[in-house]
Amino acid sequence: MNRDSTYDIHLDSLHNTLRIGHEGYLAILEIARKHAVCSRCYEPYGEDNPMIAGTECLSCFQKREKLTYLGVIPNDDSGYSGSQSAYNPFPVVLHLHMKEADGWLYETNAGPGQSRDATRENVRTLRYWGYPVPQKAQLNNKEVSTKNTYWSVNGDVRTDDVLMLEHGSRAYSNEILFLVQRNGQLVQINRRKAAHRQLLEVAGQELEKYRDARGKYTLWGEQREGILDGDIYRIAASLAQEHHIFTPMADIIQPTLEQAS
Repeated sequence: MNRDSTYDIHLDSLHNTLRIGHEGYLAILEIARKHAVCSRCYEPYGEDNPMIAGTECLSCFQKREKLTYLGVIPNDDSGYSGSQSAYNPFPVVLHLHMKEADGWLYETNAGPGQSRDATRENVRTLRYWGYPVPQKAQLNNKEVSTKNTYWSVNGDVRTDDVLMLEHGSRAYSNEILFLVQRNGQLVQINRRKAAHRQLLEVAGQELEKYRDARGKYTLWGEQREGILDGDIYRIAASLAQEHHIFTPMADIIQPTLEQAS
């Protein structure tokens, strides 16, 4: 028997270590799968109360995280969900949850060595609510892949039919903006196009309606000292939704906004 076919096991403490052969290790894994309990309540897992985040059960997780459980995430492009190795007594399973207050989805990884924390998933959220997700974009006159891009979402995924997706920053010359339509199309915003530029300018003007005599803004239930780019983008998405502005952008944005002003 060589070292590669043996394994270290710890008996309740890292100080109590034994090294065993492959067959013994497989037997221990089977026992672990059958008799494992939640790391917080020490109760066995079950079909209605599975291991959900790290080695925490669903019941304990929902006591500290106000999220609605949606179910197991099927194998994705990475093949990660459900993956298992000889070193792990449980497959690493991805679980999906929703924050009812805003409709955002969160992901947890179940399995020994996995985090108990939920991760907010913007791409899964967009797809869940029926929005297309950009796969490529134009940036500085070059086509770039946006498949793994983190998008800031301007709008309410539950109620808005048009959102503005934002990545990067104008200050760093890497900003990418997309209007996306629920169950519909998407179009990249290009500030060099007069119609696109006008849409953003009108959105900025619209925001002035929300400024009070003290110069403060009340936007979406919050009071602000000033406005952010994301506020402009959210209003622009609302204008696109309200005036049925979408494609072809260059043909219909400008006359529609002129009629609305």
